Amino acid sequence: MNKLIKRYKFVLGILIFCLLIMIFISLSTKIKVDKFMLMQHSIGSYEDEFKQAKKNAFLNFKNDLLNNNIILDNIEYLTDDMVRFDINQNMYIDDAYSFLEFLNNITHLRINRINIMKNKLEFSFNISAEM
Repeated sequence: MNKLIKRYKFVLGILIFCLLIMIFISLSTKIKVDKFMLMQHSIGSYEDEFKQAKKNAFLNFKNDLLNNNIILDNIEYLTDDMVRFDINQNMYIDDAYSFLEFLNNITHLRINRINIMKNKLEFSFNISAEM
């Protein structure tokens, strides 16, 4: 009878040990999965913030142009964060230089095509760009 009790205690000890190992593995896996899900959520929120910042940058750019009486033509939204547009404008020489400096200072602006034609007193700009 004593051997039987010792054998049951031994088997019960092994079962409890296996149960503790399984609980430990389960908890550590759950923690890793929770960390991974949290990381995915934070990456998604950063992407949303980045897209919103690009939209705000385009709206600020558009408002700055409107303040200078320059109108964007053919505005085309390619993706959520990419916009293609054209600028067709006639300007005097001083305004043309300041406008080119203004465009040069915008870091996220990519000019695809620019045509500058000089008339007698003014320049004619035809610009195709993306943001």
